[in-house]
Amino acid sequence: PGDSVWVNSKATGSLTLNHVLPGRTLYMLATGTGLAPFMSLIRDPKLYARYEQVVLVHSVRTAAELAYRDEIEALDNARLHYVPTVTREPFPTPQRGSDLFRSGGLSQRLGLPAPDPGQDRVMVCGNPDMTRELTRYLKDAGWTPTNHRGIGNFTTELAFVVHHE
Repeated sequence: PGDSVWVNSKATGSLTLNHVLPGRTLYMLATGTGLAPFMSLIRDPKLYARYEQVVLVHSVRTAAELAYRDEIEALDNARLHYVPTVTREPFPTPQRGSDLFRSGGLSQRLGLPAPDPGQDRVMVCGNPDMTRELTRYLKDAGWTPTNHRGIGNFTTELAFVVHHE
């Protein structure tokens, strides 16, 4: 009580629509509370004007940690593909989301073409180790980190990790 909160009229940060180029498929890969920035994006009609398909992967340890699952599953949007994964208890998708993405199993499961840096985009947020690991993988696989002008095909949350080591 009594604390001030400042609200800006424009979203800023590395996980906004102006931080990745438009493309075919946008992959949003989150662990734990890293889901938060994607929740506003998946509700924004501008997102679907920029991408043909949107894939939201939320990886957690237990099913109880799947925040917003009911809300996401209730969204009526055939272009949004929600893939929850649980790694430490029985669940239909027991793999880590980053592993699913790297192996090609994610796009295959959804019936989408394999991720292509020339056409697709990736946003990553969550556990710093996962973010660093996936950043290294993407760079090694030919993906380009987004620069300060929004030119690139992947971006990661900058608040918790050193960007693109």
